[in-house]
Amino acid sequence: MRLDRGTLLLITGAVCISFAAVFVELVEVDPDLSAFYRMVFGGVALATLALVQRQRFFPGWRAFAFQVLAAVCFAGDLIVWHRSIVIVGTGLATLLANFQVFLLTIFGIVFLQERPGRLRLLAIPVALLGLYFVVGLDWESMDADYKGGVWLGLLTAIFYGSYILILPGTQQRGAPPTHFANLATISLLTALILGIYTQTTGSLALVGGRDLGWLLLYGLGCQALGQVLLYKGRLISLPSKVGLVLLLQPTLAFVWDTLIFGRSPKPTQLMGAALALFAIWMGTKARSPAPRKLMDDPAPRQP
Repeated sequence: MRLDRGTLLLITGAVCISFAAVFVELVEVDPDLSAFYRMVFGGVALATLALVQRQRFFPGWRAFAFQVLAAVCFAGDLIVWHRSIVIVGTGLATLLANFQVFLLTIFGIVFLQERPGRLRLLAIPVALLGLYFVVGLDWESMDADYKGGVWLGLLTAIFYGSYILILPGTQQRGAPPTHFANLATISLLTALILGIYTQTTGSLALVGGRDLGWLLLYGLGCQALGQVLLYKGRLISLPSKVGLVLLLQPTLAFVWDTLIFGRSPKPTQLMGAALALFAIWMGTKARSPAPRKLMDDPAPRQP
C-alpha cells in the first residue's frame, strides 16, 4: 500500500482516534464527565474551523432534526462505551465498538434489501468466532461486572451503528456540504445532552490539573483533529484503502492497552482479536451489490 497523501492523512487520523479510550482510562473523573468534556472541547474546535471556512451551520429543520437524533445516538454511544472502557479495558472496548460494521450489514439486508457479497456474509461468523476466543472461552469464570462491560461494548456498536445510519440525513439536500459545521453542531448537541444527563445523575464539575490536560487532548486530538484528518483522507483515498487503514484504531488500542496499562492478553484472546479485526476488515472492504429494485430501475435517483 503506497503511502500517498490520502493514506498518510487516514493513518494519522486513525492514530489520533486510537488514543480515545486511553484518555478515558487516564483521567480520574466520572466516565460521563469525560464524555461531556470531549464533546465540548472538540465541538468548539470544529465550530471554529467551520467559522473560518464560512460554512453554514443551520441546514434546515429537517436536517436539524436528524442532527438531534445523531446527537442522541452519539451521547448513548459515549455513555456506554466509557463505562465499558473502565471495566474491560481500552483494547477490548474499542474492538467491541467496531462491531458496528455488522449492524450496518444486517440493517442493509433487512431494511434496504441489499444482497451482500459472500465476503461480507462470511465476515459475520468469523467475527463471532473471534469474539468467542476473546471472551467466550472464559465467560463462565468472569465476574458479573466484566460480563456487563462486554455487553456495554456491544451496546456501543449498536449506538454507533445507529449514528452512522442517521448521519446522511444531517446534510441539507441539494446544498453544498458543510461537514465541519455539521460535525460541530452534532458535537455541541451531544455535549448538551451529556451535560443534562451528567447533571441529573452526578455532578457537572469543573476539572483542572492533569485531568484537564488529558481531556483537552481527548477533545482536540480525537474528536476534532482525528475526525478532520479522517475526513480529508477519505476525500482523496481509494475506498479499498479506507477500511484497511481504519483498522489501525482498534489494533493500536490493543497495543496501547499493553504498553500503557500493562495488560497482557492470552494467546487465545490475541488470536480472537486478530480474527475479529480480519472480519471487520472484510465487512468494510466488501461491496454489496445494489438491491434488485435499483438494478431493475434504468435511471435510479442519486442519494
